Amino acid sequence: MTAQKTSTTHDAQMAPPSFLHHQMVAWFTISRKESVRILRIWKMTVVPPIITVFLFCIVFGQIIGGKIGGISGVSYLQFIIPGLIMNIVINESFNNNASSIMIDKYNKAIETLVTSPVHEMTILLGYFSGCVVRVLLAGTISSILVFWLGEITVQHWFLFTYTILITCALFSFLGFINGLYATRFDEIPTIPTFILTPLSFFGGIFYDVTTLPEPWGSISWYNPIVYIVDTFRYSTIGVSTHDITESLIVVSVITAVLFCVSYILLRTGYGLKH
Repeated sequence: MTAQKTSTTHDAQMAPPSFLHHQMVAWFTISRKESVRILRIWKMTVVPPIITVFLFCIVFGQIIGGKIGGISGVSYLQFIIPGLIMNIVINESFNNNASSIMIDKYNKAIETLVTSPVHEMTILLGYFSGCVVRVLLAGTISSILVFWLGEITVQHWFLFTYTILITCALFSFLGFINGLYATRFDEIPTIPTFILTPLSFFGGIFYDVTTLPEPWGSISWYNPIVYIVDTFRYSTIGVSTHDITESLIVVSVITAVLFCVSYILLRTGYGLKH
C-alpha cells in the first residue's frame, strides 16, 4: 500500500502542466513584455497625457471656465475633468495596442504567438493587460493631480472602476484591430485622426450634450464616447444627462462586438499572412 501511494504521488509530481497552466504562463509573459516596454519608454507613454490633461485643466478649466461659470450645478473645471481623464483612457488604450501589434508584426513576434499553442483569447488578454498598465500609470497620476485641482471626490467607486476597465477594453480591442489592419506604421494614426479625435470633441467633454441644437443633439447619442464620458462623470461628480444603465449596456455591447471581431481576425490570421 505504501509503495502504491508513493508511486501515485510520484506520477502526480511528474504529470505535465495543464492547458490552463500553459495559458496562464503565456498570459503573464505577454503582459510582462508589454509592461516592460511601457516602463522603458515612460517619457513617451506616461508623461505626455499627464502634461496634456494638466494644461487642458489650466487653460480651459480655470482660465476660460472662470468666465463661463458652472454647468449642471458644478464648476466648469469639475465638469470637464472626468471627460479629460476618459480621453486619456481612450487614447492610451488604443495607441498602446495599435503600436504594439504593429511592432510585433514587424518583428514577426505575433506570428510566432499565433502559430504556438497559445490560445487566441490568451493573446488578446495579454495585450489588454498591457493597456491596463499604461492606463493605470498615466490615468492614476493624472487623476490625483486634477482631482486635487478641481476638488473632486469619487462618488461611486464601483462604477468608476468598471467604466475605466470597459473603456480600456473597448479601445484596446479597436487598437488591436487597427494594428492587424495596418501594413505600415504610417497607417496607425488613421483611426485616431479621422475617428477618435472628432468623436472625442463631440463626446460632451467640454459641454453639455443636452444643450446642443437639433439635429446635433440627437446625432450625439450615436457617439459611444458620449455614453462613456457621461457615465464616468456621474461616477465622479454625480452629474448625468441620461440613464446610466443604458450607457453601460451600450458600451458593454460595443466592447463585446470588438472583442469577437479581434478574436476572429486573430484566429484567421488576418493581417499576418503575406
